[in-house]
Amino acid sequence: MRFSRFFLIAFIAVAALFSPSLASADGITWTLNNVNLNDGAILIGAFNYDAATNTYSAIDLASSSGTLNGMTYTTLTPEFFSTTTLLGVGPTTIPGGNFAGLSFLQLFFTNPLTNSGGTDPVYTVETYCANANCSSQTQRVSIIGGTVTGSVATPEPASLLILACGLLAVFILRRLA
Repeated sequence: MRFSRFFLIAFIAVAALFSPSLASADGITWTLNNVNLNDGAILIGAFNYDAATNTYSAIDLASSSGTLNGMTYTTLTPEFFSTTTLLGVGPTTIPGGNFAGLSFLQLFFTNPLTNSGGTDPVYTVETYCANANCSSQTQRVSIIGGTVTGSVATPEPASLLILACGLLAVFILRRLA
């Protein structure tokens, strides 16, 4: 009876050791690298993308000054739909439909973003609307060489789980001996 109980406990401990640890449901962080705009400005920052839910979060992108003033972008904008190959950021509300003085940023990815990480070329367009319907606008675009890189953390076994399994194994071996 004791042997079967210890065997069952040992089996559960070993099964828990080899089961995957909990993964984050937040997707991965993608970081802009070497995104130079055609007016000499640069675009920096990062965002999270979860391919399982096709959602962007933790957006923190900024452009430096050039022909346009530098801007910081932290939210998706309803003016552009965002997909696996497009991220549109800017203001979340357009007061009275008046676009005057508002800036928008679009990032076009060559390949669909995934949760696997990697490096992907990116093309960007930043737009400043000079009038209410945005028919008068100033744009600046990225030049060749910009990329977006996604890093995936390597999961490590839980230290306490390994320690617990080792102590359980020692306990079982001492009881059986």
